[in-house]
Amino acid sequence: MDVPVVFFGTGLPEDRWHDSDERVSVDVLLAGAATLAHLWPRLAAPRERR
Repeated sequence: MDVPVVFFGTGLPEDRWHDSDERVSVDVLLAGAATLAHLWPRLAAPRERR
């Protein structure tokens, strides 16, 4: 099966995820979640509707 993969990251470089001094902005994560919620229906739409 030939299925495309989409990687959607919501962190910022200065968050230093998985480092000893990692941090995250909850506002950035919430904005990323909202963006992804709007993107899902578009990805699921037939190609001619994109």
